Amino acid sequence: MAEDVEARLRELAPAGVVVFFDNVGGAILDAGLATLAERARIVVCGAISSVYETGEPPPGPRNYLQLGLERARMEGFIFLDYLDRFPEAFGRLHEWMTQGDIVYAEDIQEGLELAPAILRGLFEGRNLGKQLLRIAPEAAHSQT
Repeated sequence: MAEDVEARLRELAPAGVVVFFDNVGGAILDAGLATLAERARIVVCGAISSVYETGEPPPGPRNYLQLGLERARMEGFIFLDYLDRFPEAFGRLHEWMTQGDIVYAEDIQEGLELAPAILRGLFEGRNLGKQLLRIAPEAAHSQT
C-alpha cells in the first residue's frame, strides 16, 4: 500500500465514511471500518487481497466491532442479483461516457512474455484503469 488509506479517508471524510464499497478486503477493509460514520453502510463485493494467498486463510477484519459501535451495516453485493437490469445499466453507462461524465482508462501492454510482470503489477497498483495484454502485434489480428 503506497498511501496510508485510513489517514486519507479521515482527511476526505472528517465526519466519517457513510458508504464504503469494498472489493479488496484485508488492510483496506480495516481502514474503512476504522473510519465509519454512525449508521454507515459497508458493501462487500470481493476480497482480492486474500484470494491468491496460500496456506492458512487470512484473518477477518481486525476492527469489526466498529460495526456495532457505529450501528453500521455490512452486506454482500453480487452483480448476478441484477442481471435483469444489465441493458439499462449498459445504456446509461454508454450515455455517461458519450457525454464525458465517465472517463475510463486502459493500460494496454504488448507481448505474452510480459504476462507475469503485468499480473504482478495488478497487485502492486502499477496500472491505471483496466489492464490489457495484447499477446501479438495489432497488425497480426487484422490479418485473421
